[in-house]
Amino acid sequence: MKYILILGIIYQYYKKPAVITVKANNRYIDQFSLDKDAPKSTLKKLRTHIKHEHLKKLDHWMNNRIPSIFVEKFLNDEDGVFYHWPNMIKTFEIDEEYLTGDLKIEVENANSNYTNGFMTKSSLVKFAYVGLIPKDFFKNNSEKLITVLDRFATQFDKYDKKQKTSSVWQLPRPDKHVYDLTKLTKHLNYNVDFNPQPMVPIDDFIDRTRSFLDDIDSTDHIAEEKNILEIWLNDAIDAKTKEDGITHITFPHKKLTECQWPMARYANIQRIDKKTNQIVTTVEHLAHNWLGGSFSVQITVKKKHNLKYLFTDLSEYDTDIGFWDICPIRSHIPLIKQINTYDEDQRSNNT
Repeated sequence: MKYILILGIIYQYYKKPAVITVKANNRYIDQFSLDKDAPKSTLKKLRTHIKHEHLKKLDHWMNNRIPSIFVEKFLNDEDGVFYHWPNMIKTFEIDEEYLTGDLKIEVENANSNYTNGFMTKSSLVKFAYVGLIPKDFFKNNSEKLITVLDRFATQFDKYDKKQKTSSVWQLPRPDKHVYDLTKLTKHLNYNVDFNPQPMVPIDDFIDRTRSFLDDIDSTDHIAEEKNILEIWLNDAIDAKTKEDGITHITFPHKKLTECQWPMARYANIQRIDKKTNQIVTTVEHLAHNWLGGSFSVQITVKKKHNLKYLFTDLSEYDTDIGFWDICPIRSHIPLIKQINTYDEDQRSNNT
């Protein structure tokens, strides 16, 4: 079986091109250069490259998972407040036999105006999407890809529903960096033990969250926490409006979120420390973080459900145990027509 590796790239050029080399299990796959800016796109623009019948599915998943007020914000997010979307999408065909061990993306990009201990300009790269999908899934207008995405979404929704009682609403898992749930709840003056998961009255939660958000000063450096609390508040209000008999809410697990197929969210980023000449490894959320200098991205290739997939084994981040999930927002990327019409001579696309 052959697989398609999808890289969605945003790049800020400075001085000279960055060189990117893709390897699978230390086997060379391809190399390319970024010799100019690769600016970000928008969700609205991406949607113009997706078939109408696929958009209906995407909208169904979004409206089933995300409060309606935020669906509208995502669709009109011209400035990239919620997500950064790639205008450059590169695709690579890889034989399954080479998809073992680690996928490695090596970046030579030490381009800056660093002098006398100061730096004001540098080239930066963001891997806004890294996904791995069987090539056969793109046949017949991605019919199998849509089917598999829908199957994972449906099964996960059933699993999620079983975790709830008729009177308790579970708040959604925010697709963000690992967050401190204890800190978030303390903003609302809750002091709760998260083992087992606590329940709090929904009216009390709505009142406390509204009060906290109303009192936040615009200079407070808690933008990400504010976004999560806004999502939770709107979700709780929607639940109370649409569902009968909801009296309490419960919070999602404070650390683990489910694997979101077919993309990798986290990766090990390796750099050479110039002072010690030692390799330093950090964990980065790929879609959210700009990366400068020279480094390598390493993601483990694993197999489950008879599929090869990308995952970074970090117990404090995602888990690939149990049900997989999909991201209804980022599922737009593998469904754009430029990827759906993939052929063996096609190596890159610009949306």
